[in-house]
Amino acid sequence: MGAVPYLRFVVAVEDPAIQAALRRSNAVAVVSLIVAFLLMVGAALVFAAGRRNRLLEEKLIRHRHLAEIGELAAVLAHEIRNPLGVMKGNAQVAAERLGSEAPEELDLIVEQSSRLERLVNALLDYARPARPNVRPVDLASLAARTAEMLAPRALEQGVLLVTDLDPVEAQVDPDQIQQVLINLLDNALDQSSETVTLSVKKSGNKVVIAVEDRGPGIPAEVESKLFYPFVTTKAKGTGLGLAIARRIVQDHSGTILAMNLQGKGARFEVRLPLSRS
Repeated sequence: MGAVPYLRFVVAVEDPAIQAALRRSNAVAVVSLIVAFLLMVGAALVFAAGRRNRLLEEKLIRHRHLAEIGELAAVLAHEIRNPLGVMKGNAQVAAERLGSEAPEELDLIVEQSSRLERLVNALLDYARPARPNVRPVDLASLAARTAEMLAPRALEQGVLLVTDLDPVEAQVDPDQIQQVLINLLDNALDQSSETVTLSVKKSGNKVVIAVEDRGPGIPAEVESKLFYPFVTTKAKGTGLGLAIARRIVQDHSGTILAMNLQGKGARFEVRLPLSRS
């Protein structure tokens, strides 16, 4: 098949004035395109900056409201704790004096007072966070001591508590990070009837602390808000353990996330920087 014939017209302009006008026209077109492009980029940047400012303002307002709510919660919790202790103490004394003749209602008062006491203490921990007192800490040793503390409970429940700990030193507050470990292990022991694994591994300039269980996993309806206050899947839980853990991890410039494992169970993973600038 042969080539398709076509006609090509070339117009030559020899007049210098017309050539200059054409060059100016081309230059104006190029400049106009560049200006239009820059205006589009500028508009996009202004829109992005405005949106970012709005998001920052909304975030600041939310933080201000949360701070006010936290302060109010702390005051209420402090005021509730004293009369609650008096109620619990009097119920215990009355039960001891009456002995076998003590009505069941006294035991119920003591039980529910203890539950409220745990909630009030957790609320105070959440509402009034302490600044981390960081220093070099061997996280493997800290994790091993924490596992030893909870080993009797695991044994009582028939759960195998396994540790996989590499020696890693990081700048952290040992008391606060131990609280994170206790909260995560408590949660795992409540969910698992088989094995709970606590691991500490180095990953680049971070340390990864993970707790895995072989329980039913994280329900879909709470997965997105698992670290929010008062969200819990446990009948007797306060719903503050994971929220406190997240706050402590964030105060250490770290991250915490939760995921379901394939097949069965869940994994909670904490990532902390080895050093703090």
